[in-house]
Amino acid sequence: MTDGSPKKKVIMVIEDEPDVVGPYREYLEMEGFQVEMITTGRVAILRIERMIRGEEDAPPLIVLDLLLP
Repeated sequence: MTDGSPKKKVIMVIEDEPDVVGPYREYLEMEGFQVEMITTGRVAILRIERMIRGEEDAPPLIVLDLLLP
C-alpha cells in the first residue's frame, strides 16, 4: 500500500572519491531526488549488466566518474 506521496526519481551516481560523493548526494537530495551511490567500477558493471538484461530497471539518469578504475 502506498501513502499517496509521489515517488522520487532515482539518480545513480557512480563515483569512488569520498570528497565528491557527499556533495553530489546532498545537492541531489535537496532537489528532491533519491540518490543511489555506487563506489566501485565492478559493482557498477554488474548493475548495468542487469539493467541491459532487463533484470532491473535503469534509473532515468546515471552520473558517471569517467576515470573510475
